[in-house]
This record gives sequence, structure tokens and C-alpha cells, in this order.
Amino acid sequence: MKTKNLVIILTVLGTITLFSCKNKDLFEQPTIDVTGFSLQELPNEYTHLNVDMLITNNDKREAQIADASYQVVVEGVTSEPMTSDINKEILVGTPLELTLPLTLKTADAIKLLAKLDKGEKLDYSVTGTFHVDEPVLKRFNLPIDVQGTADVKAGYADFYKQPEVTVTKLDLVSTVDSTAGFTYHFNVTCDVKNTDTHSVTIDELKYTVDIAGIESEESTYTKTIAINGGATQTLTLPVTIILTSDQETDFANAIASGTVDYSAEGTFHAIKVDGATTDFILPLYVTGSISVADMFEQPDITVNTIDGTYTVNGTIPYNTYSFYLNVNTTIENLDPRDVVISEIEYVVTVEGVQSETHYYTDTYSSNLSIAGGASVNLTLPVNFLDMSNAEGAALLAALGDGSADYTIDGTFHAISVDGSAADLYLPLHDTGSVPITLTENK
Repeated sequence: MKTKNLVIILTVLGTITLFSCKNKDLFEQPTIDVTGFSLQELPNEYTHLNVDMLITNNDKREAQIADASYQVVVEGVTSEPMTSDINKEILVGTPLELTLPLTLKTADAIKLLAKLDKGEKLDYSVTGTFHVDEPVLKRFNLPIDVQGTADVKAGYADFYKQPEVTVTKLDLVSTVDSTAGFTYHFNVTCDVKNTDTHSVTIDELKYTVDIAGIESEESTYTKTIAINGGATQTLTLPVTIILTSDQETDFANAIASGTVDYSAEGTFHAIKVDGATTDFILPLYVTGSISVADMFEQPDITVNTIDGTYTVNGTIPYNTYSFYLNVNTTIENLDPRDVVISEIEYVVTVEGVQSETHYYTDTYSSNLSIAGGASVNLTLPVNFLDMSNAEGAALLAALGDGSADYTIDGTFHAISVDGSAADLYLPLHDTGSVPITLTENK
């Protein structure tokens, strides 16, 4: 009897499994195409989009989609889990147009919203389930699993045009060396243009700034600002970057290169449009590069003259030459702020002959202080030692006309700006031809 019951149970289970498989196989999977994304309303904490779909019935029978549960990833941003009542038939030979709601956290979707505003195509993937009713098969599920690229049908321009932000200057305010890390405090000056025809009042701006690949702390600017339609207002925003010891080196190298890349990401909170109370968020996302001169105006170095001595060691043809040159320069602080320089690292090329790297501290024991807008004269020693007979004689001959073609390259290491600690590497460069005076050491 137990054996008979077991056979009956297995038979029933097999029938259920077979029917379940047939249930899926009997209704052919429809084709799903996402045709576009559009903004439902201006965002606040959450952003509400519409996602437009085209459902093509590939089966020979009609069925009704009761509802759907789904989740969408747009440009790497994952939506909230969504459900939507549909209650529409998918007819044979007539594609069904569906518009389903989509909710994203605004804080996660700033870059996406910037693309939405510009009308760019968006990469997406959609996963989930359609719950379908059919007279024979009754209620069953059809999977949703599609991905691709879709157009933006409506962006911010349909509601309120997104402001344009241009970063114009990056100023170092101060630095602090603490147990938390090396901290830079900057002021970022930017122009905010209201591209809409309506005036807007903003009471809060939240943002982070990435400078040379290192992201700042999140900052909040709470001063209320009103910008007329089409007008531009200049804002100065504080930015704090905390660096690890490894990042300090990377950041210093980036500064020494003369130009740094940046990006700014955040949100504007609008509270009025044309004087009427409102409550929505506009995205801030901008990228670009800025010269170090805009952070702290690069000092200008000018070579005025070169003088020095040379020595011939040994006897021809086994002799060597050594040159001991003084490069007489003027260094002008083009920035309005005072600066203290602890080190100058420099390489000088004279008549095509390049020196070793030289250091200010090898000659001077005190820091170099230059007032804002002031100039100082500074002599930088340069040595060419133990040159071969041929090399030394060639250089001496090239300098015989009393002039020297030169190039000087390197960095200034600024440790104080207007009395506040700093750690800036500012590029040094000058090239040209100057008078040279040489005497032989005998």
C-alpha cells in the first residue's frame, strides 16, 4: 500500500511539474523595448521618472497584464523596488505602449539628472515580473530582463532649466597637519547662471568637489540667494580636503604639474520661483580643469645674467672641465598674498648641457619670503662637474661670445600664504639668452 501511495504522489508531482513547465512554455515570452525616460516633476529627496515601454505579444493569443514588479538600473543608479497596476491587454499584432513609474534617490542620481537635462541617451537594464491573466492558463508570471540604451523625452527644460556652473578660481585658504590627516581648506569661486526665464531663490547648496582625483568632504552653503532669469551670480564656496600621507604625495605632484582636473557634484534647493513658494532640487554637476595659477598665482622667475668660474683639471688630452656658475635671477610674487618658500628645486640647461638637480637649501639656510606683488633678487648656483675634455671645451667655446642660451625648470615649495600654513608646489620655468662672464681658476 505504501508503494502504491508513493507512486500516486510521484505521479501527481510529475504532473504538476509538467504543467508548470508547459505553463511557461505555452505562452511565448513577449518582446520588451524601453523607448524613453522622462521626468515626472522636479525632484526633492526622491526623483520620479516615467519609463516608457513597448510590449510586443509574440504569442498567438491575447492576454491581460494585471500588474508588474520591477527594478531599473539607469546609468549605474538603481531605482527603488517598484510595483505598478497595469490591467491592459497585450493584443496579437498590436504592440502595447506602457508608461511605468520609476523612483530614484536624488542624492544618488546627480550625474544621471545632468544627462537627463542635456537630453543624452541613457543606458539601462530592467528586471522583474509581469503578472499575466489568460483564459486557459489563468494567472502566471512572465519575467522582465532587458537592457539597452534609450532616449530622454523630457528633462528639466520642461519644468525649470538647470543652472550652468562655471568654476573660475581655486584659492588655497589654509592647511592643517593633524592626526586626522593633512587638511587643505580652499575657496572655490564659481559663476552660477540661471538659464531659465524665471527668477529662482535658493536657500541651500550641498556639494562635494573632486580636485586632482581626491574628493572633498561634503559641504553645505546655506546663504539664501536670488537669481533673476538669465542672470549670473558669483559664489565663493568653502571646500575641505583631508589627505592621507599617500594622497599628500599624489596631490603635491598634481599641483606641481601646473594644472589640476576637478569635478563638482551636488544639489541646489529652490524655495521660490518668480516669488511664489516652491520646493524642489536642481542638480549641480560640472567637470573641467584649472591652472594652478588660479589657486595661487605662479611666481615669475627671470634670469638676468650668469657669471662664474671654470677649472681645467689635468693635462690634455686627459683633462676634465668643471664649471661653477651663478645664475642671477629676479623672482616676482605675482599673487597679492605674501608667500614663504622653503625650497626651490631646479635644473639649468646652458647651451644644451643640462645640470644635475640643485636645491635652494644647499646654499641658503633661511626660507625665502616674498611680499604680495614684490620682487627679490636671488642667485642660484649651478655646477657642471668633471666634464670630459671634448664636452668642456665645447661648452667653453659656446660661451666664448659672452652670451648663454639657457633654460631653467623646477618647482617652488611654498609653506606659508599670508601667514597660514600651506604645502604648495608651484612650477618654475624661464628660458632665453643672457650675458655670461667666465674666469678661469688657475
